[in-house]
Amino acid sequence: MDSQRLIHIYTGPSKGKTTASVGLAVRARGAGWRVLFCSFFKPDGSSEHEALSDLGVEVRRFLFRGNFFKKYTPEEMEEQREALKLFLATLTAEWNDYDLVVMDEVVYTISSNVISENNFLAFLDTKPATVELVMTGRDFPDLVRARAHYVTEMAQVKHPFDAGFLPRKGIEF
Repeated sequence: MDSQRLIHIYTGPSKGKTTASVGLAVRARGAGWRVLFCSFFKPDGSSEHEALSDLGVEVRRFLFRGNFFKKYTPEEMEEQREALKLFLATLTAEWNDYDLVVMDEVVYTISSNVISENNFLAFLDTKPATVELVMTGRDFPDLVRARAHYVTEMAQVKHPFDAGFLPRKGIEF
């Protein structure tokens, strides 16, 4: 096993961030790595979850209670902050159980103010050198991007949504 594992960011306004992270999770699992795939804000029905589980990848989900896009009261937002603290504390305690951890759409925990950028950076500081970390989402803050060793920007050239196609199971979710 490599002595130093790195941090990846897949970002940008286009399709492909989750797809790339799933591909890397499959590759790592095929190499015998212990893989954890954490999905943030994705409801039931994301096809990658079942497929990854079938391959022996552990899948965990962090969801807002109810609809993420509704207007939350300060009390409800505080509940979400506490839930995320617990989720990240559990991951921190279990880092060494995995060789690769994927945090799909994790950037929205920062942009929606569920966690501060400084607290997220402190969480990143807990990552051991033996764990490869992949994070996906749009608009990562500069300080988080600076912590990454890989930053891949997905750029849309053409997309069927522009022609009126709806999201398709197995392709977009």
